[in-house]
Amino acid sequence: MSISKVNVTGDLSFATVGVSVLGDKREREETLKGLESAKGFIKKELGKNLKLRAIPELIFENDESIEKSMEMFKLIEEVNHDEK
Repeated sequence: MSISKVNVTGDLSFATVGVSVLGDKREREETLKGLESAKGFIKKELGKNLKLRAIPELIFENDESIEKSMEMFKLIEEVNHDEK
């Protein structure tokens, strides 16, 4: 699992966290469920390390950008190999 991006609203009330999981659909769903269940703990830890009046509400979402990048790289490699 990798955190691929974080978008915070202007008023710092919400933070959308892009999570990239290399695996099948079930593994991605389980990872997101685990993060949801640990949301309170994560916010508590962020509060210890960030100097904010209030910690944003965390919204976890699946981000497939790393997987798509890997697929694109594989296709490029195949094209380059075929040209040789």
